[in-house]
Amino acid sequence: MSPHPLRLVALVAALSAGCTFTPGGGFGTLGEATFAAAFEPGARDLGDGGALTDLLYRVHLDSATLSAGDLVLAELSGGGGASFDPAAPPPGYTLCHGGHCHSEDGALVDYADIEAELAGGAASFVPVLTFPLSGDLDLLAGGSVALDPVGDGSLLPAAEVSKATLDVSRIRLAGSVSGGPEGSGIGEIGVPLAVDLEVSGQVGAGLDLPIARDEDPIIDLSVRLVVDGTVFDGIDFAPLSASGEVILDALEEEAAAALAAAVLASGLEIDLERSR
Repeated sequence: MSPHPLRLVALVAALSAGCTFTPGGGFGTLGEATFAAAFEPGARDLGDGGALTDLLYRVHLDSATLSAGDLVLAELSGGGGASFDPAAPPPGYTLCHGGHCHSEDGALVDYADIEAELAGGAASFVPVLTFPLSGDLDLLAGGSVALDPVGDGSLLPAAEVSKATLDVSRIRLAGSVSGGPEGSGIGEIGVPLAVDLEVSGQVGAGLDLPIARDEDPIIDLSVRLVVDGTVFDGIDFAPLSASGEVILDALEEEAAAALAAAVLASGLEIDLERSR
């Protein structure tokens, strides 16, 4: 099949007819908000929905969907405004750049999550904007939906939005696996691949979005979820294919847990534009 990168776009029309605010009114206006999700193998791209893994397996996807819940923009509340200097990471973290730091276990952690950690139990993330995104996100074929934020999204409250999260409850993939390291036994024809995992997790990203009277009030938001070709890295498919197919349907399995963790670590790409 030919590649069909998802163009799932959630549109929120301009929700305000002006830029003036009365005392007690909104501190900002939501202009256009878009959401997109896609499987983009990047440097691992084999074409036709295929990706090359670090163990030289060739994974070709015929279908790929994520069951999603809410897309939430939140601010950190409480904790006395705990912060840190990215040039001098706190204990447990090393290189900080691009809105996240590298933790000692190799994970990438958003600045907002580190600030919450530094604040201890005194801080929590409070939703500022919630977009219901219920349903399946097709990472290959694409589609589009219109979103309405919960409540009156046209008038935004004063806030320091520092995090975006997308709830994910299920991962479904179908395709085939071939190749692999020498002696894998899978061969060039390959074996069917079926993934159906119930998860309870979030894809997230830090962001810097102050909503205040001294900021340009109209905010356009573009959010993308990109699942890349490295999500299959580290999985040795050969021993999983003894039955003539690879089935991952239980998180208790090491390979299934690794795949689910990699998908949830994909992160969100966020672009913001402000105007008057």
